[in-house]
This record gives sequence, structure tokens and C-alpha cells, in this order.
Amino acid sequence: MKKSTKTIVHDEELQIEACHFQGITQSFPNHFHEYHVIGCIEQGQRRLSCRNRDYTVGRGMILLFSPGDSHACTQEQGGALDYRSFHIPKKTMHHCIQKITGTTFSPHFSANVLYDRKIFRSFLTLHENIMKKGGASVPATWDDVLSMTDFKDKTGTYPYALACTGVRAPQEMIVYLAQKGLEICSLQDDGMYKNTWKDNADQLAAAADVFQFYKDCIDSGVVDPNSKSFGYEETDDNFVNGFSASYVTGNWLQEKEDANPEVMSDVTVEPIPVPEGGTPATYMELKPLFLFNTSKNNDAAFDFATYVCGKEWQQGVYSSASPRSDVTVPGKWTEDFQALSDNGVAFPPVTLGSISQAMIDSIAKVLQEGMTPQAAAEWLADAVNTSLKESGELSAS
Repeated sequence: MKKSTKTIVHDEELQIEACHFQGITQSFPNHFHEYHVIGCIEQGQRRLSCRNRDYTVGRGMILLFSPGDSHACTQEQGGALDYRSFHIPKKTMHHCIQKITGTTFSPHFSANVLYDRKIFRSFLTLHENIMKKGGASVPATWDDVLSMTDFKDKTGTYPYALACTGVRAPQEMIVYLAQKGLEICSLQDDGMYKNTWKDNADQLAAAADVFQFYKDCIDSGVVDPNSKSFGYEETDDNFVNGFSASYVTGNWLQEKEDANPEVMSDVTVEPIPVPEGGTPATYMELKPLFLFNTSKNNDAAFDFATYVCGKEWQQGVYSSASPRSDVTVPGKWTEDFQALSDNGVAFPPVTLGSISQAMIDSIAKVLQEGMTPQAAAEWLADAVNTSLKESGELSAS
């Protein structure tokens, strides 16, 4: 499957936005824009509905949408969609019309689909030139994230976001730790658990690198400086409202897209940026089913749990978010997320309350209290082992 990417450039001189989407397979529900859209299809084939008309559109076709034109499209045979477009605000369009005609009025495209090879080639040349002026692709590495220091000035949007408080903060942190080959605590030979960072200089240095990444994101301005106190509520809302261009989240975001189709129709699912030499990772939220050994109906309960986890039930009831690789429905919120599941990491099976809070506190110590990344890594290692000791799960090794 071709990897989907989204690149957006705001041209300050022309006061337009250029977008380039590649490898897109998801359908776009009915929506409209408050600006003019001129686009072209480079590859792929789509079924387009606009203003009560249906079209089959493919390579070489020009798409024109006036503000308020309701439209939707679905994937047809012919491969993933590669699409380029210009988003032209009404004010910019009025200015262009005045320069050309000497009068000001609101133009309305009489046709939504055109086929003209000369216009198509000219469009591609102009679009590529604008993309080269200041484009920024979806970041694939930590260095990519940290290099996007001028993205906010060009687009008005922060390129990345961090959740530093609340339930998502430790979930994100174990991903960054896993990318550096670390666990928050690991199983020992005696069947108990321990954080081993302070027993291994390389592990401690890798943990310090994670805290350094948090600090560098804030210091370089690639995330909102208020991220120090952001939880998932703020990072979700900021992404939906266009204040951040990318962040770590889950397929529950589909609910946000359903409620905001115009804003989120171009969202793609990408791997979480990794450090140089790191291992790809994504968070897996596990929801186990427990059977009590004192139950009077253990056999029946086990059969029921097995059925709930089986393909038939998952396909019929939970297909849009099933962890099973053989259960899926087309679309980015299922297929694209499942494509990342081989790199899934989860918390170890220990008492997590104090550990999760310690992870949140360690981020605050770096970002709000000025603790060094090295000292924060040491502090968190001690805090995790103290929690394990209090819960009776600390290894003696």
C-alpha cells in the first residue's frame, strides 16, 4: 500500500494555500469550503458528487469549487489518489478579479469539472513552483519535527503538538521511550518488575534523550509554548481547529472528523516521528477481559470472552476499531491505523496509578521547573521503582 502524505504551503506573496495529497484512499463525506478551490488529479480515479451531479474523475481533470459548493467523493478503481489544489480566499479572488477586470465581484464557477491538457500542465508547473518555495512534508523523524522552526510563521499553525498532562501524557511518553529501546519497567528473572535505567548508562542516556526532545520542542517553537499544561482535550481541539498540523492521537478522532468534515477532510494517518536510529512505535490501548477464578461459570465465561474477541463478533460490532488484523473496513481510521499495529507498545501489567503520575510529573519538572533531562530520567527511574515497591511488584534483582 502506498504511504499517504499531506503537504500544505501558504504563499504569503500570493495569499493562497497550495496542497498536495498523495496516496489517499479514504472517502471524503459531503462538505463545502468557504474559499475557492482549483485542483487537479495527478493519479487515481474518484466518484465525485457536486451540486446534484455525479462525475467520474481521473488523471488530468481540473476540479473547480466555488465557496459553498457541497461536494463529496469516493475511491474508484485505479489506485490511490494523488491530488494538487489551490485554496484561494474570497478576498484574494476579489483582488485578482479587480486587477483583471477593473471591477469587484464574487465569481462563481459555472462548471465543476474540466479537461484541458494545456491547463493541466500549466497548473502542475505553477503548483510545483509554489510547493518548492516553502513546503513542509509530514515529519518522519524527531529531527524533522525540530527543523520546522519557520512553519508557524509561514502557515500560522504549529507543526507539532505534545500532551504533557493528563492520561495521554504517559501514553505518548512510552512511545518515545520505546522508540529509544526503553520500557518504563521491565520483567525480571524473578517474575517481578523494575526500572533499570540507572543500572545501565546507555539506557539512562536514551531516557534523557526523550526528555531532551520534549524540551527542544518547546525551546525551538515547533509546539505551542502552552503545551506544558496541555492534555488530550487541548491537543485534540487545537488540531481540529487548525492550530497544530500534526500530533499523536488515535482513531477516536474519527468522531471529530464526522463533526468537522470541512476542516478535517484532508487529514491523513502517519507513523509517529522516530529519533535517528530509533525503532518505530505506536501506543496500543489494551482493554483485557478478566475472569475471576472464583466464578461459578468459568467455562461459559471463557467461551463468551472468546466469542467477543473472535472475528464474527468483532466484524459485526466493532469493525471500525477492532485490534484484529483480519477485521477491518476501508478507510484511514481502520486500515491506516492497523498498518501501524505491528509496532504497538503497551504498559507492562503492573499497578500504574503512581507510575503514570510520576511520568506526568517528570515532564513538568523539565518543562516547568527547569530540571535537566538527565536528572529527570534519574528521578523518574527512582519514582517508578518506589511505586513498584509500594505495590509489592518490585524485583529484588
